[in-house]
Amino acid sequence: MRVNRLQPRPHTRQSLMLLAGLLCVVLFSFGCERDSPERGRVVLVGLDGVSPRLVDYLMARGALPNFSRLAKAGVFGPLRSEGPLFSPRIWNSIATGKSPEKHGIEFFVTQRASGTGLRLFDSTDRRVHALWNIVSDAGLEVGVVNWWNTYPPEKINGAMVSDHVLPRAVAERTQMADESPEAATPCCFPISWENRVGLLIEREGPLTAFADPFADETVWPPLWQPKRLSHVFAEDDAIMRMAIDVDEQLQPDLLMVFLPGIDRVSHRLWGGFEIREGHEDAWPYGEAERRMAREALFEYYEYTDALLGQLIDRYGKNDLVMVVSDHGFESPHRPGIAENTGTHVSEEAIDGVLFARGPGVPHLRFEGGVSIYDVTPTILSWLGIPPALDMDGRSVAFLKSAPLKLVATHDVGSIDRLEAVPSGAEEEIIMQLRGLGYIE
Repeated sequence: MRVNRLQPRPHTRQSLMLLAGLLCVVLFSFGCERDSPERGRVVLVGLDGVSPRLVDYLMARGALPNFSRLAKAGVFGPLRSEGPLFSPRIWNSIATGKSPEKHGIEFFVTQRASGTGLRLFDSTDRRVHALWNIVSDAGLEVGVVNWWNTYPPEKINGAMVSDHVLPRAVAERTQMADESPEAATPCCFPISWENRVGLLIEREGPLTAFADPFADETVWPPLWQPKRLSHVFAEDDAIMRMAIDVDEQLQPDLLMVFLPGIDRVSHRLWGGFEIREGHEDAWPYGEAERRMAREALFEYYEYTDALLGQLIDRYGKNDLVMVVSDHGFESPHRPGIAENTGTHVSEEAIDGVLFARGPGVPHLRFEGGVSIYDVTPTILSWLGIPPALDMDGRSVAFLKSAPLKLVATHDVGSIDRLEAVPSGAEEEIIMQLRGLGYIE
């Protein structure tokens, strides 16, 4: 299996820190005008590949009511990422406040210790404590659903539904009837959540009124793999059902949930929204296919907005709601790409989005200065937990209260996990990564 690696692009982290500091001054001045309210709970929603340009475009058309509601109630703007724009490295940076060089998750796969072949990065490769560990160690309750590299699941104060739950369910369904699955570590902690999550995955009745646009695969170009996009549609619904169930059962102080669907769909359908200037004649399909791709891409953003609304409606005025993405999208730099009409390899796609509302958060649109490294320190500060000096980000001053005194590090003690053995989902995940062109 050969890895398609993209070269890191130069990035001036120092300038971002300066911009973040300037933004902090602005936001702090807004926060100081407010009385200090009672603090509530936190929900952090990660949406893979949400483009600031497309969000702005659809919000202007009135198509994303829940994103618009967040924007009107708090802050929103671009979240600066850092290349190469591979999801595992970025989402682990978001969850730790630290660079990939520190947290240890650099890519999708890594060399086996035996030197024979590659394996997926997993939670045992993360060298530092994540947000859920820090908050759990502080005595607060945490729920984590489908976050990148959370298998094997970690023994936190709360519940963790790892990112291997849905791929393993798919793998088990595709096994021959006379085969019995190999023994594997549960994908959830506590283990009692395993059966509960299994029932949620199989439960009929979607959360929204949106119909699956990929259900009739005969109308789509085969290279876009409509059957897999249909699975993505169903999986995002299942993930949100799991997140809502965790919230109903635990009412955790911090809930973190990750939805991958927009990224998967954008890889195939981004060409419906835009084609790089000068490449129009190389579009490998007709105008009908481009129109169909555009409509389905827009509809998937609207579908995600509806799923988001189902969750954030559970959070009140004293709670912090934060929605982030890891990068945007762009057209390929080579003309005539028939399979993946969208990509994220350059500075054009380096910004994701950040939306936040809650006590101490001003009403403000910002145009820069906040990075993926600032998410964890900001949430910690909001919860009254000091960020650490060894984090690469800082708390954006959404809070009225004076900055907390930083601690040296939160990486104290070991991270307890369930046994690190294959989950049975590995081949399904690798097949998905091949389909997106990340590995061969």
